[in-house]
Amino acid sequence: MTAARLRLSGFSLLELVVVIVLVSVLLAVAVERLLLMKARAESAAMDQVVGSLRSAMTIRIAELLARNRPSEIAAMVGSNPMLRLAEPPSNYLGELFGPDPATLQPGNWYFDTREHVLMYLVDSSDYFESPLDPPRARFAIQPVFEDTNGNGRYDAGIDLLQGLRLAVLGRYDWKVEVAWPDWPLARPKARGARPG
Repeated sequence: MTAARLRLSGFSLLELVVVIVLVSVLLAVAVERLLLMKARAESAAMDQVVGSLRSAMTIRIAELLARNRPSEIAAMVGSNPMLRLAEPPSNYLGELFGPDPATLQPGNWYFDTREHVLMYLVDSSDYFESPLDPPRARFAIQPVFEDTNGNGRYDAGIDLLQGLRLAVLGRYDWKVEVAWPDWPLARPKARGARPG
């Protein structure tokens, strides 16, 4: 081949290959960065909903105490925390009885009425670790109590109810932190491990 044939619009074949490789690397880095930003946004949105649910529970408990109806607080155990919000998030599917999570769209909340558990199905599963398949976070309203009879569970009328909490059931980790200065070559580090 002659040098004229190796030239393409003023670029040599080697220069063209170098440009293609550089563009490919930059594109791969950009796509990884966009996926990481999406996972960060999903993590923040999930945390915001959980924070709103905890605030709504606290307000409801204060309301019941102010109206001198503390016995109704225990009735909230195992109930759907989404019912405490004035308006549930747009990605809340509602109350479902024992659905197969694999059949539901990721990125959505639902309350399992069989298990009395609020579930969040994760969309950015590459950035989320959970022993559950499909990956999801699980929450339930549980009592905070003094175990008077020592049996390890809350017994209304026997144990002293001290409050309620929106508990995380099981362990999960969002992997949304950038591993500087190695980024983009290193995978994200764990952030906010939730024990279960």
